[in-house]
Amino acid sequence: MNSSEVVLQGRVQLRYEFEPTGRPDFTQTRGAPGGGQLFFDGRLVGSAEFDTTMPNVFGIKGLSSSYDFGEVLTHN
Repeated sequence: MNSSEVVLQGRVQLRYEFEPTGRPDFTQTRGAPGGGQLFFDGRLVGSAEFDTTMPNVFGIKGLSSSYDFGEVLTHN
């Protein structure tokens, strides 16, 4: 999800909301579909629809922002 605004320096309240529009399918390792909205200081600056989400299979809670899991590196 991209925002329509750049986050400026200084104190900014960030809020993310997700509303599921269906049920997860844990047998296929698929989380619920739904819509997400991103707010800066109460202003809607981005939204997206997700066909599926990642279920909480690792016990990790919360939102990861700008996180890159990176590539798998192999050594010969």
